[in-house]
Amino acid sequence: MKLFEGKSKSEQYKMIAAAVLGVVALFSLVYLFFGDSFGSSYKISRAIQPPKETPTPHGPTKDDLDEYKQISYELIAPPSVEAGRNIFDIFIPITVERPTQLLQPPMPEQLPMTLTSISPSNVYARTPDGFTLLVIGDKFTTDSRISFDNNELPTRFITPQQLSATVPPSFIANDGARQITVRTPDGKLYSNQATLNVMAAPAPNYAYVGLIGDKYYNKDIAILRDKANPKSVESVRRGQDVNDRFRVVSISETEIVLIDKILKIKHQLAMTSDKNASASVPGFGNNPSLQPYNRNYPQGSIPGIPDNVPRYQPPKKADDDDDDDDDPNP
Repeated sequence: MKLFEGKSKSEQYKMIAAAVLGVVALFSLVYLFFGDSFGSSYKISRAIQPPKETPTPHGPTKDDLDEYKQISYELIAPPSVEAGRNIFDIFIPITVERPTQLLQPPMPEQLPMTLTSISPSNVYARTPDGFTLLVIGDKFTTDSRISFDNNELPTRFITPQQLSATVPPSFIANDGARQITVRTPDGKLYSNQATLNVMAAPAPNYAYVGLIGDKYYNKDIAILRDKANPKSVESVRRGQDVNDRFRVVSISETEIVLIDKILKIKHQLAMTSDKNASASVPGFGNNPSLQPYNRNYPQGSIPGIPDNVPRYQPPKKADDDDDDDDDPNP
C-alpha cells in the first residue's frame, strides 16, 4: 500500500493503531448520542410483535379464552373550573327583597301642653313655710293644674306660658326627687314631666354631751363637741349662735334645739352618754355639776319659783281611827 511505502514496521503498527483508535472513538461518540434511540426502537419493535401462539392439538381451551376478555374503561372528565377561582368556594345566590316603601322613624308624640322648666328646681327638705313653685311652658289653659307627685295643687293661671302654686311643707318633709306635671281635671290635656330635687338640709355637726344646770333653769349651759374635731368642746347658752349659722333656742336634760338662721329649719340634738367630754371644758375643770342630769336643787324646790314663797298644801283627809288614837281627852 502506498500509505505504508517507505515506512518501517514500527511506524506501520503505529499508524494502524491510530486508525483503530479513531474508529473506536468515533463509534463511542455515535453510541453516546444516539444509543438510546437505537435501543428504544428495538424494544418497541419487540413489544409490537405479537406473541407466538403454540399450537395445540385440540385448539384453544376455555381458560385461554378468559385471558383475552375485553376490558372497557370509562373516562370521567374533570369539572371545568373558571380561571382564577377557588374550586372550594360555594356560591349561594341570596335574594334581598327591598321594601316598596322606606320605613320612616316614628314621629315624637305631640303633647297638648309643654312644660319647659320649673323654678325653683332645687329645695331643701323640712322647710317650715313651704315655697311657691313657678311652672314655665306653653299652651296652658285656665283650668290647668300643677301636679306634685300625682297630688293636684291649687294653681294660679298667669299666662298660657306660666302657672304657679304653693307647695305645703308636708310635701317636702323628706329629701328625694319629685315629679312635676301639668294637666286638666278631666285628663284630656297634659304635659311632660319635670323633676324637682328635694335636698337634705345642712345639719349642725355637733354632739350634745353635757349640761351645766342652773338652779332655776334660767342660765343652763349646753356642752357641745365638734364631730370633726373630737377634742374641740364648746359651751353655749340659749340665744347664742353655733358656727355662725345655728342659734340655740332650747336646752334641756334630754336634747338641745338649734334653728337654722337662713332656712328656719329646727334641728334637735339628743343628749349623748359621753361623760368624759365635760371635763375638758375650759374654766370648769372636773366640776361634778358638769355631769349630765345632775341638778342639786333643794328638797321640794320648784324651778322658777323662789324657795321662800309659801307652797300650797292640799287638805288631808281625816281618819276616824286616827282621831280616836290621837285625841288626849276621849
